Amino acid sequence: MDKLDEHIIKCKSIENIFGGESTIASWLIELKQRRESDLRPADKFLGNTINRQVLHVNSELGEIQDAIFKIKNPTMDMNFEEAMNHIAEEIADAQMSLETLFVVCGFDEQQRREARRKVIEKNEARHYYRKGEK
Repeated sequence: MDKLDEHIIKCKSIENIFGGESTIASWLIELKQRRESDLRPADKFLGNTINRQVLHVNSELGEIQDAIFKIKNPTMDMNFEEAMNHIAEEIADAQMSLETLFVVCGFDEQQRREARRKVIEKNEARHYYRKGEK
């Protein structure tokens, strides 16, 4: 349990004492969820050349393909839930590898966020999302 978890518990305790919904607790929970799901470049690979990092991204994509193959293969050694979790982890690995590629290419955090924002706007204009979703 980290400090953020402790603060969430304290806010929920206060909520129970006074009744009602704790806005602060809900904000802290959202902050924790965002922090745990943020894309982070892998420090270990920041010294890679762009070409080497692109190769790493490609290897991560191959691992996604392998994980998907395992779920379709009737002789797989995992149950369905384990196989799906493995696929999700491989996709997250690829996302982190791509985030590392951003940094290796010289983009700072603000530039990466701006690039994602522009892609979301472009995708919204193309109606790639359900109305109101991002």
